[in-house]
Amino acid sequence: MTDVITINEVIQIVKVEDKRINVVTVGTQGPPGTGGSGSTPHTEQTTVDFGNASGGESDLAIVAVAAAWVTNGSVILCNAAGVSTPDHDPEDAALEGITAIAANLNEGVGFDVVARAPQGSWGRFNINIIGV
Repeated sequence: MTDVITINEVIQIVKVEDKRINVVTVGTQGPPGTGGSGSTPHTEQTTVDFGNASGGESDLAIVAVAAAWVTNGSVILCNAAGVSTPDHDPEDAALEGITAIAANLNEGVGFDVVARAPQGSWGRFNINIIGV
């Protein structure tokens, strides 16, 4: 099949002989119909507390998360949830640049969520967790 494409009065003829799509797979895949390697992501939400406003602001908050599914090779992603807490409106975590990571993985026990407020903050923020 031959297509003619006109761009700014320039005519270009393109002949497509081999129609195919390149697919990139990220992660592992199992046999067709299995939906992958069989690992179901674990999701949780926890609350970190930077302290009380009357006690000043902090730039670091740490909370321990119990999670029996954790292994030394687990991949765990954490991010601030855009939800209200007793101390903050939904957009506050984004406005304050709150970030979080999983650290100190302890196989079969859990891990720590370490949250950072680069300009200092106070009060409680919810952190979303997903891991395999």
